[in-house]
Amino acid sequence: MHRKLVAANWKMHGSNALTATLLGTLAAQPPACEVAVFPPFPYLAQAVHLARGAVGIGAQDLSAHAQGAYTGEVSGAMLHEIGARWVLVGHSERRQYHHENDALIAAKLQRAMECGLTPVLCVGETLDERERGITESVIATQMQTPLHLLGERFAGVVMAYEPVWAIGTGRTASAVQAQAVHAFHA
Repeated sequence: MHRKLVAANWKMHGSNALTATLLGTLAAQPPACEVAVFPPFPYLAQAVHLARGAVGIGAQDLSAHAQGAYTGEVSGAMLHEIGARWVLVGHSERRQYHHENDALIAAKLQRAMECGLTPVLCVGETLDERERGITESVIATQMQTPLHLLGERFAGVVMAYEPVWAIGTGRTASAVQAQAVHAFHA
């Protein structure tokens, strides 16, 4: 049985005031389902404090490295220490703008799990890939390296379908389209 999760990636939006308002509301009236929010790094500690366990708090990325001279990187251990419990890995914007490939994404998934974080692996296709009818092939490719590296531990990875063609375009995946991709994951 797959568990249902409602996740909100704030991307590069937010403020101290917005974090206080949104998480104060969620903490006061805990949702009936599992919820995780992914605020920008500067608001993570505040979010953990305000959520009071009512919702899960996650980071939008983590380093594949445990520690070292990696300016701007944030380790999984650091995220876990401040109370984050989730982390997004493989988001299409990270793949596109930071040229993250499947090997790096697999290493990040492994690092997240080693640090006690639940990784959310983002998979999805572009409009061109959808129109060519290769959605399942693209997603299978995105899953192949992590599955090979993690083996049975891959069962601890949460899968998130993000239709790349819908991000920032005003288009949305229909329920039928999303269900078809979710059925492929099953």
